[in-house]
Amino acid sequence: MIKNCSFVEFLDKYEAVEIPILQRDYAQGRLDLQNKELNRKGENFIKVLFDHLCSNRRLSMDIIYGSIEIRNSAESNKETFIPLDGQQRLTTLWLLHWYLVQWEGKGAEYAPRLRKFTYATRSTAREFCKQLCDMGLGHDELAKPSKYFSQKMWFTSQYGYDPTVQAMLNMLDAIAKQYEEKNQTIPLERLEQLQFRSFDIGLYNLTDDLYIKMNGRGKQLSGIENLKADFVGYLKAQGHDFSNANSYDRKFDHEWADVAWGEDENKGFDTRYLRLFHRYFYNLWIMDSEQTADNVPEDLKANFTGKEYAGFEPYKKILDKEGGRLERMVAFFDFLANEDNLVYSKRLLNPWRDEQENKYPYLLDKDIPMENRIALYAMMLYIDNSSEGINRNIDSYEKWMRIVWNLIIDPNSRNYGGQKRYMDLLSRLAPHAADIEDFLRTNDMKEISKNKRLELEKKKLEYLDKYPNRRDALLKAEASRCLQGQVGFLLEIEETDDYFKRFVELTVENIKPEWSWCAEHLWPALIALLEKPLFEIREKWGESDYLSHNSYRLQDLLNRPHIAEALCKLFDQCIAQKKDFRTVCRDLCTNYQYNEELYWHYPLVKGNILPLTEYGRIYYRGEQEGICLHKSWRVTENEWRGYWRLNEKEPILRTR
Repeated sequence: MIKNCSFVEFLDKYEAVEIPILQRDYAQGRLDLQNKELNRKGENFIKVLFDHLCSNRRLSMDIIYGSIEIRNSAESNKETFIPLDGQQRLTTLWLLHWYLVQWEGKGAEYAPRLRKFTYATRSTAREFCKQLCDMGLGHDELAKPSKYFSQKMWFTSQYGYDPTVQAMLNMLDAIAKQYEEKNQTIPLERLEQLQFRSFDIGLYNLTDDLYIKMNGRGKQLSGIENLKADFVGYLKAQGHDFSNANSYDRKFDHEWADVAWGEDENKGFDTRYLRLFHRYFYNLWIMDSEQTADNVPEDLKANFTGKEYAGFEPYKKILDKEGGRLERMVAFFDFLANEDNLVYSKRLLNPWRDEQENKYPYLLDKDIPMENRIALYAMMLYIDNSSEGINRNIDSYEKWMRIVWNLIIDPNSRNYGGQKRYMDLLSRLAPHAADIEDFLRTNDMKEISKNKRLELEKKKLEYLDKYPNRRDALLKAEASRCLQGQVGFLLEIEETDDYFKRFVELTVENIKPEWSWCAEHLWPALIALLEKPLFEIREKWGESDYLSHNSYRLQDLLNRPHIAEALCKLFDQCIAQKKDFRTVCRDLCTNYQYNEELYWHYPLVKGNILPLTEYGRIYYRGEQEGICLHKSWRVTENEWRGYWRLNEKEPILRTR
C-alpha cells in the first residue's frame, strides 16, 4: 500500500499507466439510453470532483488495485502500472486534468505526463488519448468538445464506433458543462486535492486470474472480450509483429469490428461480433471432423454456437490444423469488413427468402439455419480460391452463389449430416469457384458427385449454350419461390426464344405457393392432361403419395417427366389459344371425359374436392375402399376429417 497521492503524482511514479486489454470499455461516460444524458454514476462522480475543486477540499477516493510490469529488463526502474480495478476513476481523472490543463493553456507543459496514460483495449482509444495530448484548444473549442472533434479530418468513423472514445467525448462534454455552471476559475494546483491510494497485487504474489473472469467491480467480461484477449495471446505465441500498422489485434479492434457495429447504441455488439467468429470456425470444425451423423455434435454446439465463449483451445486446434489458416482467416475477415465488398453480403442470402431488411450484413443480428451456414462456407471457399484483380469480381461470385443456392436449398441439407455432405461437395468444386459455369460445362459431374441437383446445373448450362438468349428468362424461373432453381421441365422446350419467355412468364405467374390456388386451377388441369397415372399407387394397404405444397415437394412433382409433359401441354394451350391460364384450366376440366383406366382421376378433375383438402394425400385403403383422397393427413371419425373414395364419379366425404 502507498500513501495518498494525486493523479499527477501517480503518473510521475511510472513509465506508463496502461488500461489492460481485458478491461471493459470506459463506462462512466456512457449515456443513459432513455434520456440520452450522462449515466447517473458518471454524472454523480464528476459533480463530486467539481464540488471539491471549487471548495478546495480534499477528496480521498477508493483504492486502485493493479500490478506493476517491467517491460525492459535493462531498465528495471521504468515500471508500467496495470490497473485491474480503478479504470473508470483513472480515465475520468485523466479527462478532467486534460480539460483544465487545456483551459489554462498549459497543454504542452503537461503533455509528457498525460501521455503516460494509455489504453491497450482498442487501438482507437489509445490513439485518441495520444491525439488529445498533442493538441492545444482554446476556450471556444472546449465549450463543446464532442462537436469540435467530430469535425476533424483525423476523427474517422473508426473513432465513432469505439464505445470508449464515445464515452470519453460524453464525459468531456459533461466536464465542460460543469465548468460553465460553476462559473469560476479552478487553479490547476487544486487538482492535488483529488487523491487516492494504489495497491500492487504483485507484491503479495497475487495474480489477475480473478480479473479475467470479473472486472468493473463484479461485471463479467463479455465473450468477445475474452476471445480478443486469448487471440492476442495466441498471436504473441506465434511471434506476431504488433508494431505493424495492420497488425491483427488492430484489425480485431477496427475493421473487423465494424461489421458488427450498428444501430440501437450498438446494443448487442458483443453477441454479433462473437457470432462472426463462431460461424467461421463452426464451418472449419465440420470440415476437420470425421463425424457424419445427422445430429449436431455436442462439441460443436458447446464451442461455436450461442452467445457464450467457451475458451480459445477449440479455436487454436483449428488454426493449428494446417499452415496458413490464420492468414486465410485474416484475409476472409478483411474481405467482409471492406465497405466496397458489402455488396457481396446481399448475394450471400437465401434468394427465395421472405423480403426483410437486415440491419447488419452477413445476418449477424439473428440465428441462422443450416443452409445459411453452408452459404457462408461457400463464401469462405470463394475468397480462398479467388484473387482480387484477377478472377474475383461480383459477376463470378454471383454465378458461384447461384449454383451454390440451387444445390443447398435441398431439404436434405438441413441437418448436420446433410450440411457436411454439401460442404464436402462445395469443397470439391471450390478450386473452380471463380469460373464455376465453365467448369460444369466441360467436366463430367458424375466424377465429382452423384448429386442430381448438380447434374441439373450442368444440363441448364448446356441448354443455355444451345439457346444463349434464354438466360435471363431461365434465371427468372429459378427465382420463383416455388421452384427454387429446380426448373428441369423448362429444358425440354425447343420452340422459339419468344415462346420460351412466354412459357416462363406463365410459370412464374401461375405456379404459386398457395395450395388453394393450385388445388383449384393447376392440379385439376394437369391431371386432366395426364395419359398415365398421377401417382403409381399400387394396390397395397398404405401406399400413398401427395400434392402438399411445401416448396421442395412441388419441385419434385413438376419435374417428374409425365407431370412436366402435362405442364408443357397446359402452358402450350395458353400460348396457342391466347387465353388466360384460368380459362384454359376451366375448359380442360369442363371437357374432361371419364377414362376407365384412370378412373380415379375423374373425381379429382371434376369433383372440385382438391381445394377442400390440406395435403392432397392420395392413399390406397384396401380392396373395399380402393384409392382415396384424404381430407387431412390422418383420418378420424370427426366430421372435419375424412376422405373421398375416388372410384365414384360423385365422391362423398366419409369419416369411416
